[in-house]
Amino acid sequence: MKISGFIYTTLIASVTIICFSCKKSSSPSTTNNTTNTNNTTTPPSPYYLKILKNGTWVNYGTPLGTVGADEGDATYQDLEVEGAIGSNDIFDLDIQILSSTFPTGNYSTDSTANNMDIDETVISGNNAFDFGLGSSPDSTKASSYLVKITGITSTAITGTFTGNYLINGFGNDSVITVTQGQFNVKRVE
Repeated sequence: MKISGFIYTTLIASVTIICFSCKKSSSPSTTNNTTNTNNTTTPPSPYYLKILKNGTWVNYGTPLGTVGADEGDATYQDLEVEGAIGSNDIFDLDIQILSSTFPTGNYSTDSTANNMDIDETVISGNNAFDFGLGSSPDSTKASSYLVKITGITSTAITGTFTGNYLINGFGNDSVITVTQGQFNVKRVE
């Protein structure tokens, strides 16, 4: 039986394609990578801001941070960590200390050595909620947080925090529990 040249060439090409397309990749796994529109993999961003809110971990995109002299009074140093989910949910942590530099270490809402503000602004339809530090009528203890700044470099601010709750400052006294947080945010100042 004679095989025509066209069928023979097609058969050889098909077998070659099948053999080489089944080859196992020797490149490292890209399980934690993302695929962009050009179908190439890029490593995930090393920057994150996540909080444990009402028992569920929430990741905030575009996490940024700043450290530097206070614009109004250069004898103070300010540190800010912020992240957002779209334009409807913004989490913000601010610490201010009387110092010429901002060292790593522990900072507490219960301390007089620093000023701290933690808040989350949520916009839902025509309603806005601004949850922040305060005292809930249903609790015997005011909002209380401990922030541990573990790293400050020219490119990132890293740390964790623990606490209890934030209260809606717009009058209805609703609370959200924010008990933990972790961050490694891109330093932009």
